[in-house]
Amino acid sequence: MTRSDERFNVLASALADAGSPLGAAELHGGLCGVLCAGGPEAGAAWLDRCAHDCDSEAAFRELFDALRRESWRALTGTEMEFAPLLPHDSEALASRVQALASWCNGFVVGLGLGGLHLDADTRGYEEILEIVGDFIEIGKADVDVEAESDVENAESSYAEVAEFVRVGVQIVFEEIAPMRGGDGPLFH
Repeated sequence: MTRSDERFNVLASALADAGSPLGAAELHGGLCGVLCAGGPEAGAAWLDRCAHDCDSEAAFRELFDALRRESWRALTGTEMEFAPLLPHDSEALASRVQALASWCNGFVVGLGLGGLHLDADTRGYEEILEIVGDFIEIGKADVDVEAESDVENAESSYAEVAEFVRVGVQIVFEEIAPMRGGDGPLFH
C-alpha cells in the first residue's frame, strides 16, 4: 500500500469511529477546495469546525492539521504530486467510483466555503467554470458493470477520470492563485 492509501484508510477509520457525517474522500475534497479558494488559513479554520464535530476533537485536530499541511504542500509543489485522497486500486470499483464522486462533491462545496463565488461576471475564468461543471457531473457518477469487458472499460474510464480530477484541481489552484486568501468573494 502506498502512503496515500494508508492515509485514506487511517482517515476513513477515524471518521467512521467518530460517527462523522463526512467520509475521508469528501473531507479531503472539501479541504482541497477550501485550500484552492482560501489558502491554508481557510483550510485550518474549516478543519477546526470539522474537528469540533468529532468525538475526540484534539486527536482530530492533529490528524486534520497533518492532512492540511500535506495537501497544501502537494498543491504548491513544483512536481505535480497532488492527488485526491482515494481508496486503493484493490478496492471494488464501485467503492472507488463512489469515493471519487464524493471527493468531487466535497471539492465543489469547499471552493464555495473557501470564498469562490461564481456569478454573472466570470470573464476570464471559463476554464474554472468548465472544470467545476465537470466535477459536479463526476459527483453524480455511479458504476454498473456486468460483463468482464465492461469491467476493463470501467477501470480504464475510472483511471482517466481520476487523472482528470487530479489535473483539474491543479489548474483551478493555479488559476485562482492571484485572488486566494482575500476577505470577500473571489468573483463579484
